[in-house]
Amino acid sequence: MPSGTEYPTTRYEPSPLVDLSSRSERERLSRSGVRAFFNIVTRWGIRDEDARVLLGGVSNGPYYEMKKNPDRVLDADRLLRISYLIGIFKALNILYSKKLADAWVGLPNTNRIFGGRTPLETMMKGGLPTMQTVRRLLDEGVCDSARNAADPAQRHAPAHPFQVLRRRRERARGDRGE
Repeated sequence: MPSGTEYPTTRYEPSPLVDLSSRSERERLSRSGVRAFFNIVTRWGIRDEDARVLLGGVSNGPYYEMKKNPDRVLDADRLLRISYLIGIFKALNILYSKKLADAWVGLPNTNRIFGGRTPLETMMKGGLPTMQTVRRLLDEGVCDSARNAADPAQRHAPAHPFQVLRRRRERARGDRGE
């Protein structure tokens, strides 16, 4: 019997961490990443100029070559950017209908992170750190939705990802007795 200080055993193993400094890992991920990126850009209706900015400022020639022939090895920065966009895309499609999920990045948003701008504008201006922030925000909304679905008392509570921060503040105030 395990003692109280040991982590419980499980039959599930976490996914191995990906080493983006390894060329073989980048080769393995690049083709599917590029294809996913262009599928997402199409679904979201993003212009090529904006898509190039999301990739970190790719110039015209390499961008259209990548679009025409996705068989290339991307650098770690571009793969990371694409990874965040794939995560954002997935979270949006878990939280919303297909129509709203595809339109979300182009809609003005009143959340403090966006300040009335669209998520697309915000990610283009803020780059990689902002993509990470948007991904975390949406992932928290997905987790919150799952918790609400699992807890019958919370089943009808709003699962909108932008209400997560408000609920966190309310819980923190309640813990401090304010």
